[in-house]
Amino acid sequence: MYGEYAHTIDAKGRMFLPAKFRSELGDRVYITRGIDQCVCIYPVDEWKKFMERLNELPPVKVRHVKRLLSASAVDTDVDCQGRVLIPQQLREEIHLGKSVTVIGVGEKAEIWNTEEYDAYKNSMSNEEIEAELIALGM
Repeated sequence: MYGEYAHTIDAKGRMFLPAKFRSELGDRVYITRGIDQCVCIYPVDEWKKFMERLNELPPVKVRHVKRLLSASAVDTDVDCQGRVLIPQQLREEIHLGKSVTVIGVGEKAEIWNTEEYDAYKNSMSNEEIEAELIALGM
């Protein structure tokens, strides 16, 4: 999943998934808080792979991350109109209002408060991005 899309969350907490993401996400997804100030949506198989990778790491090193991500995770169906219900607790924690930005991050999608995403997106210069890629050996 790749790309950036402007979306809205309705009064009941439902959001239409970007049409380009629907086939990759499937009919059932896991929704959880992200490490950054966002909500993550995983296809079921990717969520299971992610949790398996965490389970392979030393428990002492991953216990905090595992607790926080697992405690906030919910599995939910994508309705026939392509909407998902974003749990109220996550909407409040991440400060998601009516207008949100949905981005594709490879194996998952992220939902951001639009103002926070714009600030995040503008926080790194091209030179800083280049330095990060070099540091990663790219």
